[in-house]
Amino acid sequence: MSRLADILAAGRLRMSDDERLRAIDHIYTDTDDKLQFLRHFDRQAALLGFQRQHEVNSISTLQKLY
Repeated sequence: MSRLADILAAGRLRMSDDERLRAIDHIYTDTDDKLQFLRHFDRQAALLGFQRQHEVNSISTLQKLY
């Protein structure tokens, strides 16, 4: 967040408006990439949790049968 604050604060960084907009776009793209990774990671972790729970349930059922 500090990078964005530096870019937006008047007088902190010497940039043209075009450079400032490109820097903001870069921060947005970088943040969006990280968000997409986290969403993918979260889905994979949830799927793994469901698979593990299914295995535990299967083992429990088998133990009850034998």
